[in-house]
Amino acid sequence: MKNPIILCSRCYSTKLQLPKCNVKAPVYKGMSYEEMVSIRKRNLNPTLSTLYRKPLAFYKGSKQWLFDLDGNRYLDMFGGISTISVGHCHPKITKVLTEQSDTLGHVSNVYFHEKIHEYAKRLADTMPGNLKCVYFVNSGSEANDLALLMARAHTGKYDIFSLKNCYHGMTYQVMEMTSLSTYRFSVPGSPGIYKVSMIFLFRRK
Repeated sequence: MKNPIILCSRCYSTKLQLPKCNVKAPVYKGMSYEEMVSIRKRNLNPTLSTLYRKPLAFYKGSKQWLFDLDGNRYLDMFGGISTISVGHCHPKITKVLTEQSDTLGHVSNVYFHEKIHEYAKRLADTMPGNLKCVYFVNSGSEANDLALLMARAHTGKYDIFSLKNCYHGMTYQVMEMTSLSTYRFSVPGSPGIYKVSMIFLFRRK
């Protein structure tokens, strides 16, 4: 039998090959990477962090694939932090978005429009029991902020307990619920929010 350590080292030293893809990215003709870096430093808020010293720059996507400025192809296993769960530029979704954009792009909430009612009903139909009322928001931070308001308004109580080491968002109020220094600023937080440790089930504490 061959040495398993040698076999293992050979496996890790082998360059992986991506599966074949029938999508051909056109040649990128936009601004240079250096110009993006310059604009980011000058015109974008520094809290818009990338977490990388030299982040990749993408310009084309197709389902599970991403292409950088040089046309290199990547298999996206990150999904835009769970916001692109259907993949990039899925043809079915792109078709519907294009049709709606060609029909009507925006209607104020003071008027009626078919799509919001259709979406609310289809979403509510998937929920159990009496959970049939939908409130649309723009982000998880906004949803958590709304949840705090609704809980306090409904109960008449003010204090909120938040588990440590959890992320809840970046709006002013829910930032106080977040116990991670990475997502906090050194300013007085929203009052009435207390941090508690998560129960260690194995030690029953």
